[in-house]
Amino acid sequence: MPYLSKQFYFQSGFTIMEILVVMTIAVLIASFGLVISMDSYRGNNFRAEQDLILSTLFKARAQAMANINQQPHGVYLDSGANQYTLYQGHNYPGRDLSTQIIIAGNPDYVLGGTPDITFTQLTGATTVANISLDNNIHSIFYVCINSEGQINVKDTCP
Repeated sequence: MPYLSKQFYFQSGFTIMEILVVMTIAVLIASFGLVISMDSYRGNNFRAEQDLILSTLFKARAQAMANINQQPHGVYLDSGANQYTLYQGHNYPGRDLSTQIIIAGNPDYVLGGTPDITFTQLTGATTVANISLDNNIHSIFYVCINSEGQINVKDTCP
């Protein structure tokens, strides 16, 4: 068995400086990952809220065009409570309470524009309406609805 000198034992292992450098690099990589994942999370939540608004509008228009219960259908966008109400009737105050569906929105977003959008039976036509959604981080999301009931997403509404 070969003789091991004391010098060999002192040179094996890591110095405190090497450990600190490795830990610093690991912390930097983890912090970049956290920042990127949080931005991605916020973006996904914003897109989910956009999809919720669009799907509610499309459902109301489809039900009106299908003439379900022989009534117009609409969506009421309550910006104070951040909720969307899918209803049957000629307008929100005159809606049929037994058939309304209330959908909760995200309270972190600012909802603006036309609060009451009613689609007519069979044609799906409505008055011109604009809806905006803002979370103060990403660009504002606009939904434009023309008199024929077409629902479009644009940079700005006319």
